[in-house]
Amino acid sequence: MAVLSELDLAALRRWLVAARTDLATHAAALDRLNVFPVPDGDTGTNLRVTVQQAVRLLAAADATSLTEAAAVLARAMLVSARGNSGVILSQLVRGLASVVEETGGRPLDGPALTAALRAASDLAWSGVARPVEGTILSVARAAAEGAEAVGGGSLDDVTQGAVDAARSALQSTPRQLETLREAGVVDAGGAGYLLVLEALLRVVRGEHGLADPDRPAAWLPATGAARAVPAQGLGAHADSGGPAYEVMYLLDDTDDERARSLSAQLESIGDSVVIAGGPALFSVHVHTDDIAAALEAGASNGRPHRFAVTRFADQPGLGAEPCPGDAPRAGDDDVRLAAVVSGAGLADRVRQRGGTPVEAGDSALLEEVVGAPPVVVVCDSPETRRAAERAAAGREGVTVGCDDPVTLLAALDLLERDRRAKPLDQQLDDLEGEIAVLSYPDPFDLAVARAELTDALAGAELVSVVAGAALRSEELRAVVDLVGAVAEYAEVTVLESGAAQPALAVGCE
Repeated sequence: MAVLSELDLAALRRWLVAARTDLATHAAALDRLNVFPVPDGDTGTNLRVTVQQAVRLLAAADATSLTEAAAVLARAMLVSARGNSGVILSQLVRGLASVVEETGGRPLDGPALTAALRAASDLAWSGVARPVEGTILSVARAAAEGAEAVGGGSLDDVTQGAVDAARSALQSTPRQLETLREAGVVDAGGAGYLLVLEALLRVVRGEHGLADPDRPAAWLPATGAARAVPAQGLGAHADSGGPAYEVMYLLDDTDDERARSLSAQLESIGDSVVIAGGPALFSVHVHTDDIAAALEAGASNGRPHRFAVTRFADQPGLGAEPCPGDAPRAGDDDVRLAAVVSGAGLADRVRQRGGTPVEAGDSALLEEVVGAPPVVVVCDSPETRRAAERAAAGREGVTVGCDDPVTLLAALDLLERDRRAKPLDQQLDDLEGEIAVLSYPDPFDLAVARAELTDALAGAELVSVVAGAALRSEELRAVVDLVGAVAEYAEVTVLESGAAQPALAVGCE
């Protein structure tokens, strides 16, 4: 596939889908890196949710021009932003949207992308009341400077320059921030920002595939592996005397001047103040002990709504011996994840995503899983789903969903399992509505699959290929080649499930 010279509407959509998938792949690792400003272990989750919800809002808007799509996406990122890093990441898209508007909706070339990265950095720094070096802000600034150093080059050169500079800046964060140096990790938000830029570089170069699953190793400083990070004593206010709550809300019916006034008021009652967006709608973030005062400050400067309050004591945090590749730890109020699967490949993926795999037919383990709610159980076939539904019958706090391996894989990455999320049954319904799944039994007929997939793959932005045990290697290669030929701009992931049936399942989104 040719290297792109401009970032058009189709490329913007591919970038967003690729970034969403990469953030989902590494959400657990980012969570484990999260020690600043509070070691509450949710940076990866927040970034994943922010981008995932923005993907859904953009798809629902059905934008037909780059100007419209960029504006919709900027608003979508703002309203879906979760946590400090999510709010700052939303400024990347706001910067891009501002440049698209200034250029009259023309596709972004190298100089235009450079301007967008500079706008993103400036917006991010200006939105933080007390910016700190060694964070996502440093990585965003370095990306802008790396793009500018190319001197008006091609889109590929500018993107590579931004990625190289961001990587270097991320590796420098432990030297800039004592908290990170003590923990032996790089900044979690900065690592997430880098993932988003790396996804863009793959799109620009027309490269298939997703982020390297072993990528977390590159996030550790060269001095060695991460040490244990205590739940108290690190971060801007992680000790007993610091703020107890994270408060977020949207603020409209306001303006830039009142947003600045709100920032000053929030600084007087807390810290980690970030206000992003504008000119009429803002996303507000603060750490504080006085929830009422934070909300009243918003009400005195506009109309606050979409409130989210999180008590840090309820967050999972970082316990002993953290490693960026580890699975996430569920908090007391989080829903556990389990999957009933028919093959070793699927079971391995479930473990990687922090879930409990239950082998099809293992009724004892299935009973144990559903007997310890809250839990969501996803399944890889109609048969395994029926078994899970029988086991869950009459039990409170158990949600069962999915009946194919493709939707199961999406659920592992995209389900939000915390108190702030949409109900799990609704999330599962959304996934099933977003993904078109074609399934082929053993014995596999390549000619039939080729004809059906040629139609189904047209326009797909994310394609999942799940090969069962019966699919021969040459047949899998033929399917992957077909995907690359028909959906040449799609992000493609391939998994060998190890299951007897189906021989092949392909999901198109």
